[in-house]
Amino acid sequence: MDLLNEILDTDVDVNAMDCKGRTPFSEALEWGHFDAARLRLGHENTNLKTFNQPNCTRSYRKGFIGASSGGHNDIVRVVFRGLVEDSGQKLGWISLSVSKALASAAANGHETTIALIRELGREMDLEQHYSEPLKEALPIGMEAVKLLETKQEEPEVAKNGKTKGNTLGLAARRGDTATVLRLLENGADINYISGFRTNALGFASESGNLSMVQLLVSKGADVNTEGSVRFGSALQAASHGGHEQIVKTLLEQGANVNAQSGTYGTALQGASISGRIQIVQMLLEKGADINAQGGSYGNASQAAASRGNIQLIQILLEKGADVNIQGGHFGNVLIAASTAGHVQVVQMLLEKGADVNAQHPPHGSALTAASMNGRVEVVRILLEHGADINAQNGGYGTALQAASSSDRVQVVWTLLQEGADVNPPGGLHPGFDYDHKIAQMLIERGAKLNT
Repeated sequence: MDLLNEILDTDVDVNAMDCKGRTPFSEALEWGHFDAARLRLGHENTNLKTFNQPNCTRSYRKGFIGASSGGHNDIVRVVFRGLVEDSGQKLGWISLSVSKALASAAANGHETTIALIRELGREMDLEQHYSEPLKEALPIGMEAVKLLETKQEEPEVAKNGKTKGNTLGLAARRGDTATVLRLLENGADINYISGFRTNALGFASESGNLSMVQLLVSKGADVNTEGSVRFGSALQAASHGGHEQIVKTLLEQGANVNAQSGTYGTALQGASISGRIQIVQMLLEKGADINAQGGSYGNASQAAASRGNIQLIQILLEKGADVNIQGGHFGNVLIAASTAGHVQVVQMLLEKGADVNAQHPPHGSALTAASMNGRVEVVRILLEHGADINAQNGGYGTALQAASSSDRVQVVWTLLQEGADVNPPGGLHPGFDYDHKIAQMLIERGAKLNT
């Protein structure tokens, strides 16, 4: 929240939309971050006339129902009004959304929220659009309203403990304590994992809700249950998100610091890819394997190198990280830093003993990767440290072949100045779309482009 406040104090466009037409406000509602939504509402430049964006409407409806469930009346008032006003005559959704909102509010005992929704409905003359069950329930009171969402064939909590639509996980994510407690009392499986997402503890850890994490743990949540494809565990989710107190809590409750699963493999790699230095140090103190293999980046060092985090790389190396460890998307730490053009990191790795000519498919060597991506400064440094300029690497051939095929004029010029072979095995194929300057330089040096 402090970071969001700082951002809002700048001249940032608070109404900006992404490529799918979603706004910061709609995303806050979608994920149940009502405190963030309040900050947006309080910003002088916030434009709420974006409710009719196709990809925002679903978020606003979810926000309306979620806010009703949690008794957030200020959010309910703004979102409900905005939805109705911008929907025009297309009010077919109104009865279902109001029914869900009222039932959620009633289930958690939010009588003032129910009264507010009824008042807004009357003010905007919406009752004519309500379904017959909704019209019949409203005059009766709370108990009748609670039954609006009840279906005999699909109870809120199934016999196996699964909650309809993963209600438990979503409630945990938005910090809806009342709903979480109600569902658990009704037999919900606290460790249930929904499809490719995660469980309630994973949701709470990812969103940084410490009080919800503490509640779930006190109710028996397993801190080592494997989570989603993205975050393999609650510890990995919290580590990646930078939620130090949650990481500490999970570790104190017995979370396996070296558990393997998810996109980032381990919690240490998750923290490293997002630059969470304090959490990295905390995990290492608790016994995290600094050279553990797995995940997209192979290991923590490669993850940090790909982001150019020189301070974190230095810490990892001082703690015993293997500078030449193989694995992951890039193959090794030096290739990761070279691909991204992180000059200072490359220099430090070489000083720490990184093998300048180590190869790993499909990137080949660090020199090939840097050449392919136009990292001319990195190319110069690698050559100064003994990189083999004519080595055949991966699927790109030599560094010159890689630079030529990707139209990296400055890199081609640098490699030619350093004596690169213009007629390497396999040749410089004419099928490549050479920049005319590159073709001219190669021909002048005797390259056979039709080889």
